[in-house]
Amino acid sequence: MNIKLHTPKSLKTGSGMSTLKQLLMSIVATSISIILTFGTAYFVDKNKKEKEKREMVMMIMYDMQETLRQVEENDSCLINFIRLQTDILANPETFDDKLFDLGLFTPFSHFNSTPENIFRSNIETINTISNIAFVENVSSFYDQRKHYKEWVIDRFQKESEGKSLCYDSLATFNTVEFYTYNHILHNTMLREFEVCKLQMNVTEEELQATTEENAKWYKAIDDISSKEKDEQDMQEFFKLRDHINQAIKEGKEKRNQKK
Repeated sequence: MNIKLHTPKSLKTGSGMSTLKQLLMSIVATSISIILTFGTAYFVDKNKKEKEKREMVMMIMYDMQETLRQVEENDSCLINFIRLQTDILANPETFDDKLFDLGLFTPFSHFNSTPENIFRSNIETINTISNIAFVENVSSFYDQRKHYKEWVIDRFQKESEGKSLCYDSLATFNTVEFYTYNHILHNTMLREFEVCKLQMNVTEEELQATTEENAKWYKAIDDISSKEKDEQDMQEFFKLRDHINQAIKEGKEKRNQKK
């Protein structure tokens, strides 16, 4: 039995072939349109996420860098405190004159808690950054910063209260201990900072650009405030300091006269 396959008559004609061609072209065009639509949306969404990731990383890295800068400044404060303390202890007659200057070398901190709060409270942090090791190191850095504030800043301010009011108290104040803590915690946080830079391929140029951008905002704030008023406040500050020193000197003379 012979079976013959017949081509539909409509497809044998030029009109039929044209219709098939148009149908195929329509399918291809529709497919390309779908690919372009979803493909473009995918890349736009991907670029948006990459931008958000980089912005969060740079915000954290800048905060870590500023933390280290403050710790380094406190390192200088503590060594100057020790030098002045040593000088006063070696020359008791200068105690009254140099007592006030000790306060100028008291370590302090004004860490910006906003980046840390965003980092710790945002449940999407890991998904956004997509680097668990980096997240763990940042968490460790902030833990160390908390220890630093408690062990160095808060303890120093608490234990130094009243210590400088008399020679014997100043002699028993162990400033070297705080200086040592400052060094140890600084080195620990510095290592974590450098590791984070490597993990996220953060360059010095990027950090510098972020620093300069933030500096523009701080400068704008400084320009709003009156520099002349700041200078007047400083003059008043030094005037009050001189009055207090003079009062101490006069009081000491009067006490010696009564003896």
